[in-house]
Amino acid sequence: MITAFRDRLVRVPKTRDWAEMLGLLAIFSVTTLAVSLIFGKDAVFSSSGPNVSVWLFLPVSFFIPSLFEEAVFRGLFQPAGHRGAQRALLLALSIGVFVLWHPVQVWLGLPMAQSLFLQLPFLTLVAVLGACATIMVQRSGSLWTPVVFHWCIVVVWKLLSGGST
Repeated sequence: MITAFRDRLVRVPKTRDWAEMLGLLAIFSVTTLAVSLIFGKDAVFSSSGPNVSVWLFLPVSFFIPSLFEEAVFRGLFQPAGHRGAQRALLLALSIGVFVLWHPVQVWLGLPMAQSLFLQLPFLTLVAVLGACATIMVQRSGSLWTPVVFHWCIVVVWKLLSGGST
């Protein structure tokens, strides 16, 4: 597990990996638009939570949640060396634990947690984010495309939620 994590951390993504990340970002964006049209903007975006300077938020959000969560859920929790149904089950489990982590943040009272993290439409998008990040790690062998992917989503989500000035 630690060896796979280290390998994923030091592997530099190829141009193809970044292009695939952009494609998955487009898919995620369309999915977010669909969910917000079906359930309403308030089911996806929130004006609650800390209102912080965008200049502080940009670097902080790269490390927490993006790098931290991807390191844990895609670096440590994703299986290496498994095949077939066992691998698929373990990948699905890592996505499931990633989704469950968001309500746990609210229940633990963590500073960046929001009540939105308990809502099904938002958690659906978290599952899509987790699935996209899983695909990127499995195809590229690197953590860096999912980290940047996650960071882009968090930054745009925060800006569209009106939580940064």
